[in-house]
Amino acid sequence: MRDITTSKRVGIRISLIYLFISIVWVLASDLLINSYITMTWVNILKGWIFVFINAFLLYKLIQRNFEIVAEKKELYQQLIENSLETNLIHIDGEIVYINQAGVNLLKAYNRKQIIGKSVFDFIPTHEKEKATARIEETKTLGKSRPIIITYKCLNGEEVICESLGFATTYQGKTANHILVRDVTEREKAIGKINYLAFYDELTGLPNRNKLYAYMEKIIGNQMEEGYPFIVMFIDMDRFKIVNDAMGHSSGDKMLKEVANRLSASVDQDALVARFGGDEFVIVIPYMKKEQSPLFAQKIIEMFKQPIHIDQNEVYTTPSIGITCYPDDGDDVDTLIENADTAMYYAKKTGKNKYKVFTQLLRDDLNNHFTLENGLRKALEKNEFILYYQPQLHLETGSVIGVESLIRWNHPKKGLLSPVLFIPVAEENGLIVQIGYWVLDTACRQLTLWHEKGLSNITMGVNISPIQFRHKDFINHLEKILTDNKLDPKYLNLEITESVFMNIDESLFLLKKLKEIGVKISIDDFGTGYSSLSVLKDLPIDYLKIDKSFVDDLYSNEKNIVQPIIDMGNNLNLQLVAEGIECKEQLMILKEKKCHIGQGYYFCKPMDVNVTEAFIKNNLK
Repeated sequence: MRDITTSKRVGIRISLIYLFISIVWVLASDLLINSYITMTWVNILKGWIFVFINAFLLYKLIQRNFEIVAEKKELYQQLIENSLETNLIHIDGEIVYINQAGVNLLKAYNRKQIIGKSVFDFIPTHEKEKATARIEETKTLGKSRPIIITYKCLNGEEVICESLGFATTYQGKTANHILVRDVTEREKAIGKINYLAFYDELTGLPNRNKLYAYMEKIIGNQMEEGYPFIVMFIDMDRFKIVNDAMGHSSGDKMLKEVANRLSASVDQDALVARFGGDEFVIVIPYMKKEQSPLFAQKIIEMFKQPIHIDQNEVYTTPSIGITCYPDDGDDVDTLIENADTAMYYAKKTGKNKYKVFTQLLRDDLNNHFTLENGLRKALEKNEFILYYQPQLHLETGSVIGVESLIRWNHPKKGLLSPVLFIPVAEENGLIVQIGYWVLDTACRQLTLWHEKGLSNITMGVNISPIQFRHKDFINHLEKILTDNKLDPKYLNLEITESVFMNIDESLFLLKKLKEIGVKISIDDFGTGYSSLSVLKDLPIDYLKIDKSFVDDLYSNEKNIVQPIIDMGNNLNLQLVAEGIECKEQLMILKEKKCHIGQGYYFCKPMDVNVTEAFIKNNLK
């Protein structure tokens, strides 16, 4: 546009100069000629001068225009030749020009390898129809719409390109000029984004989005045809243990193998999807509900074989929840939620099993969540209270301490046993807050009793394994003891054997507790993981014999109380028998040299006032 404007200015300038000189010449030329020259020669001379001037001016104007055209042509050629995008010109399919970018794109050594060949030599077979359509479009309309098309390079590689064509002339012939841009990386990135929108990157299985789309589709089909289908929600047990112990790369390998095994277990009509983490969903069209347990059991059997990871054998088991369309739901969300509910109960009741959904499971789960929400409010509204069960010296009958036992004073259901809500609190983590409340309340009450003259009474407090491993447990304990001005030796922390699954961590914490000065009891001894070899190294003070062993005192075959008592005495530990319910049990325990006991024979757990009165009446 700038060159055209310049050309116009030059032409106008020359024309104005020509006009000015012509006017001056016409007006003044007669005066410049001597009078003796005849008029004929004057006119001839004036004409020749005019012709020469006109020819010179026209030459300069035409020369300038040719220079502009040549400059523009050279600039255009340089732009095309040095363009980073491929510029290709073909006449009826025969390539007559290609720039250096095109040579590089098609992996040629020079232009000679390309010029003269058909443009279709560089188009894969499956793309030739698309290319032909765009060439015809260019001939008809003068240009074509941009398309994404694959080009085949001379070395056999394929590149994805964005291509645009328009009509042109080349050496006087009608031609097609094609602009080509390599968008391989962009298209791969878009393809990966589209893939990851519906498929899991690690396992290659359909993901949640694909699962939902698939289920919505078959629900639409099944509504017309009336056939059922099965949804199985699978959670792989012990995955977190493998992940933590062997690292995330091993966990990934395990998930890939799980995906392979699940995929191999179904036919092509079924869909196996990774729902997230270690959770998978299988959708099986046309399967009836009564057929599903057999298939679920097949999956369970399949994982009895170990998974080999880096020369290690790893075992995992599936917990499976099963729902059926339309019996257990007629939309995707309901079917998935109900299958998840059934899986939760399979996991809760022992793992490595399947559970078929029923409405009773849903009702129970709703009650579970109602209870969980109620627990949160109970903490806020101070609805928990402590009951206490005295512990007596079996020889003297004197009260030596009490065990604190939490109760929930539910606003609608009344006094609830910890059996009903502590497992829920342990599942959702509320046990830590509840545990600290119990610890603080029990220590405060013991301080009050000491101030009233009941100075030798100890307080037993149950510590959940979750609370025991809480990162601030030691700090919280020290603060509670300080705030309540309680001598640590009167506090007896009761822990279960399950904490010894990680013996090194537990031993470290127990030593810290002993440094503080509190007493430590192993609660429900004999029902868990500890053994003599472990027990002898633990800094503990009491062994509590579980009620189930006390109940078997009359059976010589089942009775293991004596070995426990002998072991405790050999280790200089105090023995506490739980659940004493009759005089005969008391007499046998005394005979076997058990030191301390508690149970309904003496009294049930009582509120603070009744407990205080019991202590005063039984101090000797």
